[in-house]
Amino acid sequence: MGEETLDVLSEEAIRVYLMYYDQLKQLFTQYMHVNFNAKKKVQGWRDIEDKNQILAVSAFLKLCRCNHLLPGTLNVESLHMFIEQTIPPITQKEYEYLVEKKVLLRIYNEDTNPQQTTCEPIDGEPGLLFHEFIFLLGLIAVSHMETSNMTS
Repeated sequence: MGEETLDVLSEEAIRVYLMYYDQLKQLFTQYMHVNFNAKKKVQGWRDIEDKNQILAVSAFLKLCRCNHLLPGTLNVESLHMFIEQTIPPITQKEYEYLVEKKVLLRIYNEDTNPQQTTCEPIDGEPGLLFHEFIFLLGLIAVSHMETSNMTS
C-alpha cells in the first residue's frame, strides 16, 4: 500500500470523513447525473444507497469543475490519474474510456460551460461507488496538502 493510501485511510482522515459524512452524501447525490441534469433532486440518497448506484466519472469531473477544483487545485491530467488509481479499468469498455480514448480529457476540453451543460454518461463509462468517491476526494486532498507543503 502506498503512502498516499495510508494517509487517506488514516484514523485522522476517517474522523474527517465521518464529520462530513452527511455533506459528502449530499454532494454525491447532487452530482448524480439525473439530479445534476434536472437541477433538482430527482433521486434521493436512500434510493442511491439501496441500488448501490455509481457516480459516473464525467459527473465527478463536473463536480470538480463546478466547485473550482479544476483547474485551480489540480489539473485534469492529475484528476485522470487519481481516478485510475481509485478505480482501475476492469472491463474492456472502461479501459477504452479511460486509457485508449481518454474520453474524460476530451469532455474536459470540449465542455466550455460545465455548470450549464448536462452530464450524459456513456456506455462503458466507469463510475464511483460512494466509498470510492470519498477515497478519491481523500487522494486529491492528500495530494494538494503535499503540494501546498512543498510550495510553503
